[in-house]
Amino acid sequence: MEVTCFHGARKRLQGDRYGGPGAQPGLEHLRSQRRELEKVLRNARRDQQLISKRVIQDIEEQEWGGLEHGSEAVEHEKVLQMFKAIQQGTGDRTSALRCLQKALKNCEARKSFIRMENSMQVLLGLFTCNQSAVQIAAALCLYELSVSSDPSIASACSQAITYLLTYLRGQSSKFTELSLYTLGNLAADSKAVRKKMLLQGAIPSLMFCIQNTHAAVVQAAGYVVSQLLQAPEASEKIIPAFLDMGLDQHLLQLLQCYSDLGLETLTELAWCLHYLVCSDADRVHLHAHDIMMKCTSVLTELAAAVVSGMSVDGLEVLVTPLLRCIGNLLAKEETDCCRERVEHNQLLAAIFVFMQSFLQHHMFVVRECLWVLNNLTAGDPSFCSDVLHLNLVPALLQLLVYTGGVNALVLTVLCNIAEQGHAYCLQLIKTETLPALSATLKMLEQEVVGQSMELLHLLFKHCPEATNEFKTHSGIQILEMIQYHSNEKFRLQSASILETHLLQYSHIDNQQ
Repeated sequence: MEVTCFHGARKRLQGDRYGGPGAQPGLEHLRSQRRELEKVLRNARRDQQLISKRVIQDIEEQEWGGLEHGSEAVEHEKVLQMFKAIQQGTGDRTSALRCLQKALKNCEARKSFIRMENSMQVLLGLFTCNQSAVQIAAALCLYELSVSSDPSIASACSQAITYLLTYLRGQSSKFTELSLYTLGNLAADSKAVRKKMLLQGAIPSLMFCIQNTHAAVVQAAGYVVSQLLQAPEASEKIIPAFLDMGLDQHLLQLLQCYSDLGLETLTELAWCLHYLVCSDADRVHLHAHDIMMKCTSVLTELAAAVVSGMSVDGLEVLVTPLLRCIGNLLAKEETDCCRERVEHNQLLAAIFVFMQSFLQHHMFVVRECLWVLNNLTAGDPSFCSDVLHLNLVPALLQLLVYTGGVNALVLTVLCNIAEQGHAYCLQLIKTETLPALSATLKMLEQEVVGQSMELLHLLFKHCPEATNEFKTHSGIQILEMIQYHSNEKFRLQSASILETHLLQYSHIDNQQ
């Protein structure tokens, strides 16, 4: 499965923090702006979607003949000959369908085929015949057509929806699996197909497949469900209908048996859960508490397995939706009580295990972890205390050298901790935060520079004595250099820190 990495809106708000040259930042204004930024960060993943087509090579290779996977150009006349061969029934129809299926891997061949008179009717006739070999070969042709993103092809294939849904309750698990992937591909980018599926009873059939004893069928069903749940129109009827049938509870039960299902199946189910959490569904109906506990439990167990030596290859595609479930639940005010159900130390430990494990090859997982950590620590003294108590700040400071949004998110988490007051700031200072800020203030990324000055302001505000240590790291000179920055807000921000926290103390020191 191809994984798309999403990065939510993390820009700092553009409102001017200062009233003008020489003006001092008002405490309430600063606090209000931080709350607005925090709101943006906390909700950064709510509307992100994963839409992709599935290419199920393993089904063809393992079950039905090891067909080649190519997209070589096929002339129209060649496609026409193949169609006539299956239409007239001369020779071996199964072999003819296999040849057609291989040809339909090419985009132009797909278009040529659906434009031929009665092509879909002939293909559907073979798809519904009583010869299993012919039926499977026709199903593979339908599947190849479903991979296309051409709306006209999806429209032509919609004639097969009734039959595809019927076969979901059949005896062959492999045929059911193939039918599911075909439906999921068709539903991925066609509202008309999704509407027709719903009208013909797709949801009960999909719930039936979700409870199948074959993990491959459950995985394929999860793929179709995820395509429906993330549809633009899902919040109106699709999600409520799934919730009425207890989809979230079924997903949680399956996650509980994650060791039996396999990584790929769990990944599809976790994305389904993610789309439910992102929706505007009623929180009580959604069983938010149970979702928070189960996602935390699975992440904790996965992290423990990684620590014990389990390979992390492919694990990023499962960890990401589970993290997003937790982060999105935390981002909603009406589910703040979910925090009470979280095992703080276990979740924090799991987050840091994943950050360390994926740092070199999957930086997007590190960003996901930091986003969740931001949502956990924002306005929560308990979680901030746990970060300090578990001595996790040094690990965060080590991430400040990484760009691409990582260092900015680290600084945001540190700001959340510093905002809790004197004792928290004192602990941050003891963990060498000030030398780290001396480095980040000189970085090129404007968001990092802005967040660094924000953290510096909070540290000096709650621990004025920290100014002396900052001076030993050339802090005054660094801030004076920012006076020449092209960004006016940064110039004002650095001037305010110098005048409020540093230069007045330097003046007193000189007098003494």
